[in-house]
Amino acid sequence: MRRLVRDNGLGLFFGGIFLAALVGQALVGHADFNHSQVAHQGEPITLARYLLSSDFGADVAENWQSEYLQFTLYILGTVWLLQRGSPESKEPGKAGGESDESQRIGEHATARSPRWARAGGWRTRVYGNSLVLVMGAIWLASWAVQSVTGRVAYDAQQLDHQEAAVSWLHYVGTSDFWNRTLVPEGPPDDRFVYLSDVLPTAWQAVEYADVPDGGSVLVLGLGPIGEMSCRIAQHRGVEHVMAIDLVPERLERARAHGVDAIDLRRHDDIPAYVREQTGGRGPDSVIDAVGMEAHGAPIGKLAHRLAGLLPDAAARKVIETAGIDRLSALHLAIELVQRGGTVSISGVYGGAVSPMPLIQMFDKQINVRMGQANVKRWIDDLMPLVSADDDPLGVESFATHRVPLAEAPHAYEIFQKKQDGAFKVLLQP
Repeated sequence: MRRLVRDNGLGLFFGGIFLAALVGQALVGHADFNHSQVAHQGEPITLARYLLSSDFGADVAENWQSEYLQFTLYILGTVWLLQRGSPESKEPGKAGGESDESQRIGEHATARSPRWARAGGWRTRVYGNSLVLVMGAIWLASWAVQSVTGRVAYDAQQLDHQEAAVSWLHYVGTSDFWNRTLVPEGPPDDRFVYLSDVLPTAWQAVEYADVPDGGSVLVLGLGPIGEMSCRIAQHRGVEHVMAIDLVPERLERARAHGVDAIDLRRHDDIPAYVREQTGGRGPDSVIDAVGMEAHGAPIGKLAHRLAGLLPDAAARKVIETAGIDRLSALHLAIELVQRGGTVSISGVYGGAVSPMPLIQMFDKQINVRMGQANVKRWIDDLMPLVSADDDPLGVESFATHRVPLAEAPHAYEIFQKKQDGAFKVLLQP
């Protein structure tokens, strides 16, 4: 036994590392798969079932084709290319294939040479290039396996999003396949899309809210910005995160990760209810993630447009009247926040004349912070969270719909009308 180990130590060592890596990939992949299942309201699966799944097969094949492509290119590169000073390179002037004599094949083979080295013809040519042929064959095989298993996994994702499955030929032309083939392994691109808007806007909203340790925050509106603000507040350790909305799907989505979501339609006196939930004081901070298009402000948009057609004196009266209704979400935030608290405004408000309850703000000593999202300012804070294996903010499963660019008008329509559970739509070129 000792002799066996001694004589085959190198092979046993690397074989052991290979098996350990494969087991580790299976365990970590299984945990990540079940995490994604739960995030999408699916059922976790056993390790045995995961090992037989297309997801595991695609991940293994992706690793293999990447590694064996490197081996193949390394072999070809060291044969035909030179690098002065590198111990891996041939000497200058000796690039290219070596002669049969130097390789001791064909008529130059010895009695101790392998049979194919002595055979001549195509067998000797195969033997002379056997290393690159084997590595290239493994690469092509793993590439083919990846295309098959990747397609199955891709179709499962398509069906999860109520989209049609695709053929193998169609799949090998998709960005998903070439992303697996050409791009180094890492988090899906979907995670990084939100760095341009949703993530920095929500992060700034929570940063500006300045929630004290052990404090509470209430988010007005559970659209993409409001929902992400809740997640970020929870990630940053805010103990009591509340939110107000009236769309059932959005309320349930927030409750699923521990937000105290309040249905606007079920309470006649929202300020009284919120104070009841916060010890009679109100939340320490309120984030307005609604803006001027708040539900319950149906005349605001119409009045704003009509005002532009009126003489100045008449227009001023309309704006003053409609403006109050247009600012309903912001006024509610001012009413809800406790004395000395902070109102963080991420919702957009337009217009030069915006009636504000300044006496109430002055009396309550409210801090107000607002502004366009400083995207670059927050990237360094967000990038580690987006890249993390455990996806702490749930960005990978944040979108409800993924549609081709050609279907963008329909996607905008269902989002605006809140149909088909549309919450966040990703357009795929």
